[in-house]
Amino acid sequence: MPLKSTGEPASYLFSRHNLAFWMLNGEEKVMCQVSCAALDHAYPPPLEDHFVRFEWLRQDIEKIASRLFDQGHSEPIVATRHLSHGART
Repeated sequence: MPLKSTGEPASYLFSRHNLAFWMLNGEEKVMCQVSCAALDHAYPPPLEDHFVRFEWLRQDIEKIASRLFDQGHSEPIVATRHLSHGART
């Protein structure tokens, strides 16, 4: 079952250098993450901060997180290999 966006703002996880965001599996909240390295790879600095880049790519990131969840990842982490500059997969 695909995860659905909550639309809530992302938060920064200092220990992992990732942005965390929530999605819904039915009524259950699922924590997902995207690495700042993946955001840097997709849109290299100095283009805005990580939060702005996350919002630019949010729909793509959430689709990838949902796909990873469906593949069995209970807390999906979108990594550099999932995002590429100019083309998102």
